[in-house]
Amino acid sequence: MTTSRSLATPPVLAITENPDLIIAVDDICVAAGVHLHVTNAARARPHWASAHLVVVGDDQADTLFACAPPARPHVLLATLRPPDINLWRRAVAVHAAAVLHLPDTAATLATLLTGSVPHNPDPPSPMRQAATS
Repeated sequence: MTTSRSLATPPVLAITENPDLIIAVDDICVAAGVHLHVTNAARARPHWASAHLVVVGDDQADTLFACAPPARPHVLLATLRPPDINLWRRAVAVHAAAVLHLPDTAATLATLLTGSVPHNPDPPSPMRQAATS
C-alpha cells in the first residue's frame, strides 16, 4: 500500500511497512511541516530519484537492496530497535549516510528535515561527526 498526504512530489520518501515506524517518521514530518510519502521497497523505484530525502525502514532494507536502486545521496536507515552490526551492514548496502534509532534520534531527523529539506538534505555521517568532534 502506498500512502501520501500530497499529490506533489514529496520531499521525504519513507520505505517501510512497519506501522510503528511509519507513525514515528510521520509524526516528525508533521512537526517539521514536511510531506511524507510511504511505500514499500518493491514500489519505491518511481519515487527514488525524485525524493529529496529517503528514510529506509530496517524492515525493508534487504528487499530494497535486492531491488538494486541506483545509489543516491540523502538516504537514511531508520529503526525502532537499537542498531547492531547487521543493521549497519544493511545501511551500507542501501548507501545510507546514517542509521537513526527512533525515537532516540527524532531530534536529529527533525533537524535534517527543517534545516535541509528540500534545499540540502545531506545528513552528517558518523565519520564526519567524529572527525569534527
